[in-house]
Amino acid sequence: MNAPTDQYALASERDRFLSALDGDDPSVTARLAAHLTGCGNPLPSSTCRELGLPVGSSYGTAARQVMRCNGRIRPDAAPPATDAAPESQARQDPVAGDGQVTMT
Repeated sequence: MNAPTDQYALASERDRFLSALDGDDPSVTARLAAHLTGCGNPLPSSTCRELGLPVGSSYGTAARQVMRCNGRIRPDAAPPATDAAPESQARQDPVAGDGQVTMT
């Protein structure tokens, strides 16, 4: 059952996000992700695996991961942080609703 705060995005918005993940413009991906952070729609299994998320994760979980990675798909693809918290600290600060937390 979904939490009462889950929202469901239009298929066209979800499709644009998936296309952006396949593209090479992190700013577009981050912009689209910002609109999906509360989306409870299930992400395709292949995309979950690509992002390193458990199968069955939501678009919201993927969007929050993309936002933490500056629009990139995976944390290891993100450029070095300049004024943000160190990556190890970011891994320790879970986002509400995330299904997976990585501790270092």
